[in-house]
Amino acid sequence: MQMVTTVTTKGQVVIPQHLRDALGLHPSQKVLFDRKGETLVLKKVPTVKTMRGFITAKKKVSARNFDAAIKQAVLIKHHKKQHDNS
Repeated sequence: MQMVTTVTTKGQVVIPQHLRDALGLHPSQKVLFDRKGETLVLKKVPTVKTMRGFITAKKKVSARNFDAAIKQAVLIKHHKKQHDNS
């Protein structure tokens, strides 16, 4: 299903409610934009709670830095996947 929305002067767009519901997106949740030519793909970034146990650390990570470590691991995995598909 295609939807048209407007980009604001701040570069913001509204994700329609039914799409937010379908993806389980909540206020303040992080999303990832992936550019594929002239297309932007929006992906839900997993939360710490849902990622627990999926990523193993090579070194100990403090609870304070855990969220940043997960984001970094997701970006590294995404970057590697993009290069593998090239």
